[in-house]
Amino acid sequence: MNKKHFQIRDPIHGVIFISSAERAVVDSRAFQRLRHIKQVGFLDFAFPCASHSRYCHSLGALSFASKIFQKVVSQEEVGHYEWTRMHQTVRLAALLHDIGHPPLSHTTEMILKEISGSKATHEDYTQALILASELATLLQDNFKDVSVTPSMVASLLNQESLEDNFVVKGVSYTPLLRQIISSEIDADRMDYLLRDSLFCGVNYGKFDSDWLIENMVGVRQGMHVFLGLKARAIFAFEDFLLSRYHMFASVYLHHTPVIMEKMLERFFAESPESFSLPADIEAYVELNDNDLWQALRQSSNLWAERIVRRRPFVMIYEHISSADK
Repeated sequence: MNKKHFQIRDPIHGVIFISSAERAVVDSRAFQRLRHIKQVGFLDFAFPCASHSRYCHSLGALSFASKIFQKVVSQEEVGHYEWTRMHQTVRLAALLHDIGHPPLSHTTEMILKEISGSKATHEDYTQALILASELATLLQDNFKDVSVTPSMVASLLNQESLEDNFVVKGVSYTPLLRQIISSEIDADRMDYLLRDSLFCGVNYGKFDSDWLIENMVGVRQGMHVFLGLKARAIFAFEDFLLSRYHMFASVYLHHTPVIMEKMLERFFAESPESFSLPADIEAYVELNDNDLWQALRQSSNLWAERIVRRRPFVMIYEHISSADK
């Protein structure tokens, strides 16, 4: 196909536009795997329609990141070349921010292998996929015309990275770009709150995303630019924070998926040979939710049987401390 841009229909964003180069990333083996990684693990055991994927969420995060960037960074201030380079890097960082998630997302992070002598997180696998896999070659080949490298994308996802690739006239925009990807009001959180609330069938995660983005600004402090918010949107920001709190209290920490995760933890402890996550990044990409469920179905372990038959323990008492009220 010779189209330069493609349209993706989405229940949150309406239409998400991606370029032909970005489509090559979306079509990659590593990204297509996210179609088979549930966004919210066992949550569909409590909210049956919550079976949406990291694939859809990642596309949504790209859309929000692009909107925020276009609002807070001016082409007139940084110039067309730097603006285009920053914009493309932010879009790719948002698109790939969850690419290292294991099966059932956070649910199986407990069995990730050690990397560099310490227990790995999905962020470690994300960095490895972007920097040292066939995806890295794809990024290098498809975005060299805008001078975007895998290392630049990875640096926006690593808050501890010392790389500063986005300095214009002596002013660093790196803090701002990182905050678009990960902060108290980032593209990731904005998408997953709206998306999870939609598919769970609850109203807790809804907030005014248009008003928040409209009032976002770049704030210069010394020789660095940070993400800021105009005072008139403070109430909308408070509503966003409250929505996130309510989603955790009422949805993410629902007792049924929490119990299922505890049962899965017992399964891994008693039958470690039944399912494991490899340290080799290319082998890791081959595993998704389907492989875990197959291992559970084939296992004779009693915890696996309870999970497969959807027989979680029943909550008989819940204590809420005064600090949690």
